[in-house]
Amino acid sequence: MKEINHLKERLSQGRITRRDFIRSAIALGVALPTATSLSSAVLAATPNKGGMLRQALTGAASSDSLDPATYLDSYMINVGMGQLRNNLTEIDENNQLVPELAESWDSSDGQTWMFNIRKGVEFHNGRSLKANDVVASIQHHLGEDTKSAAKGIVAQITDIMAHGDHQVMMTLEGPNADFPYLMSDYHLGICPANDDGTIDTQSGLGTGGYKLESFDPGVRTLTVRNPNYWKAGRAHFDSIETLFISDTGARENGLMSNELDVITSPAAATAGRLAKRPGIEVFYTNGNQHCTLPMLNNVSPFNDNNVVMALKHAINRQEWLEKIWFGYASLGNDIPIVHETGRAILG
Repeated sequence: MKEINHLKERLSQGRITRRDFIRSAIALGVALPTATSLSSAVLAATPNKGGMLRQALTGAASSDSLDPATYLDSYMINVGMGQLRNNLTEIDENNQLVPELAESWDSSDGQTWMFNIRKGVEFHNGRSLKANDVVASIQHHLGEDTKSAAKGIVAQITDIMAHGDHQVMMTLEGPNADFPYLMSDYHLGICPANDDGTIDTQSGLGTGGYKLESFDPGVRTLTVRNPNYWKAGRAHFDSIETLFISDTGARENGLMSNELDVITSPAAATAGRLAKRPGIEVFYTNGNQHCTLPMLNNVSPFNDNNVVMALKHAINRQEWLEKIWFGYASLGNDIPIVHETGRAILG
């Protein structure tokens, strides 16, 4: 029931008391014993606050920067967007578009978009988020001279302006119904604007759940909880230590010796054995990484569709899943994308 799920969410976030939950659940027709049991289950699953999370990630380099326009790999995506900053929109765990710093948006024609900026949000230094911060942050990725990896995403914006302190209007070169989805791109984190219209990229200031304490590119990042974080029920740790450890064995050993709490990218061949150790859980998440067999369809013999179809039928995809990924992946359909160079991709 949608109403009960909403009550569960509010209870887990501390927005209502257990007594309020039980009373509201009974009003919705839930029996007292069931309401009591549900409240106990929700509270038992509610994360405790405190402690330091120690995580070891891949994808870092000594050239890493806190400038969101430069993010290239998983380490800075985690630190920059997972900890320090927020976007206008985000994709939730169910792959649904949900509001973030923009509490709502609207367009009558798909070409001109009005984003309503959330009120009461503060940067880590206590300054309130305003529309001009959003304008400056998006403009950071616009223009011929920008080196932003998001340049192609925002190039369609022909005009952007603030309407008061809490509205931003963006006009596109043509209608795009998916434009709000694009605002969730990890390069488009909102930073505080400087007086000259640029943005502060290097201090790490943002509106995210954690504040920057130290940043050693390609080595280590330390952040601490933002006590004024605007998202209820988020940012549970007192601090997060994020390490770059490129060696898979070193990451796994750190986890097994209890020197680390979380690692990414364990070796697929050993992940099963790792999962058998007490206190360790190994899982994969659905994402956009694919194991593919690329073929240049403008070069012989792959310009013959019969050859392409023969290879598709020749591949035992279940065998790939079991022998290459050791079960830590999902089977997918062919990806309907042809690159501008003529590269057809098999999924």
